[in-house]
Amino acid sequence: KANGICNRHVESSYSRNSISQATTFFDDVDDKDHLLGVLCAMSEKLCYKIRSMNMVSSCVAIKFRYPDFSTHTQQLAIRPSNSDTTIAAAVKTLFHMIHHNEKLRLIGVRLGNLSFEKSQLNLFGNAEKEIQKLKAIDSIRNKYGWKSVVNASSTTSFR
Repeated sequence: KANGICNRHVESSYSRNSISQATTFFDDVDDKDHLLGVLCAMSEKLCYKIRSMNMVSSCVAIKFRYPDFSTHTQQLAIRPSNSDTTIAAAVKTLFHMIHHNEKLRLIGVRLGNLSFEKSQLNLFGNAEKEIQKLKAIDSIRNKYGWKSVVNASSTTSFR
């Protein structure tokens, strides 16, 4: 062991608390529809990842970086969820709160306060159908790849 030779398995007690994705544009972008499409695509991808880890998020944040490299972030607390619809609605709310038709250099989405809890079912919605829909979409993506099924609002491509 003193020589750095050991056959024991390394164990970690690390627990992921958040997950994020961001992209930097080649040219600064001020097209509102394009920016919102990229944010929706990112949130959809992050939801897919946390569903695969059987986790939910109770905090959604977006990040803007301007051409002068100043950075602005805004977050919103939500009910624990891993639903594309719920997270995208929070992302759109945040976007409309802080975007004022400026050019942006970088945008990003972060899902925070991750936990292994089950998502809260909506008393008045059809939560069971939503869960079945998400499971079906995830199984198609697992079999045929990420781009086999995407929401119409997130058809914008990004790196």
